[in-house]
Amino acid sequence: MLAAAAEIRRLEVLVGVAAPFGVALAVEGHIGAVTEDPAAAAALCRAVPGLRLTLDPSHYWAGPAQGRGWEAVLAHVAHVHLRDAGRDGWPAIQIAAGRGAVDFRTVLSGLRAAGYRGAYAVEYIDSLPVVGGTTAAAEAVRMAHAAAEWLT
Repeated sequence: MLAAAAEIRRLEVLVGVAAPFGVALAVEGHIGAVTEDPAAAAALCRAVPGLRLTLDPSHYWAGPAQGRGWEAVLAHVAHVHLRDAGRDGWPAIQIAAGRGAVDFRTVLSGLRAAGYRGAYAVEYIDSLPVVGGTTAAAEAVRMAHAAAEWLT
């Protein structure tokens, strides 16, 4: 419990440093971090007033949540990364756009319903392999085209 309390205090300090500049501090829901569990990520945001979340649904599909419970974070989202993923952990974090398990239409409609009006970024990392795809750059372009359709 002490480690959790220390982390909450650390994040409170960082939120306090960023806030006067109009900057929102956001942690990412990420495989291997406490935020890999959507309920834990939401609880962390509630424990640290002003702390926000960067939603990368790929971590909630490829990680232990397996596409379940991600709705818990919607009220705390400050930014969104779009990248398709499978369901087999870190090796499946980056799947060719449109060939993975992430239900983007549901995610985007959930964000809209929660009042999210922020930015969307496509995130395909060129230093990671793309399962079933060509290159990260090519999949980023493909995801951007798909996202443009989903967001209209």
